[in-house]
Amino acid sequence: MTIPRDGGRAFAIEAIGVRLAENGKLVLFLIGLTGIGILSLFYLTRPYAVPGVEEQAEIVRFGAHGDYDGDHLLVVVRTQDGSLRTIGASPGDVRYCHPGGRIRLVRHGVALSVDGPACTVGN
Repeated sequence: MTIPRDGGRAFAIEAIGVRLAENGKLVLFLIGLTGIGILSLFYLTRPYAVPGVEEQAEIVRFGAHGDYDGDHLLVVVRTQDGSLRTIGASPGDVRYCHPGGRIRLVRHGVALSVDGPACTVGN
């Protein structure tokens, strides 16, 4: 009897082959599911990959809601195309804003967000 000098690699490769033969469909399903998950993350983050475009909007009204990481305000704005949008903002970002005033927003694709101090003192 001879002792194999491959350190058990042949046995390990054979064991992996047997496991893949038994669970091949499951492994392919998991690989496919992982690929779909990665592609969907790329699709969902695509609007934020390009630099944002600043635009102005008119403030219609404010609302408030609690969030898991602190209080946030809801700001309802009328965009340049006339549509109404509800945007979440921190109180510090909209400190000097008032209904009827102008607010500075950043557009990433179709998403709008409040960028920093969005209103000036005289606004």
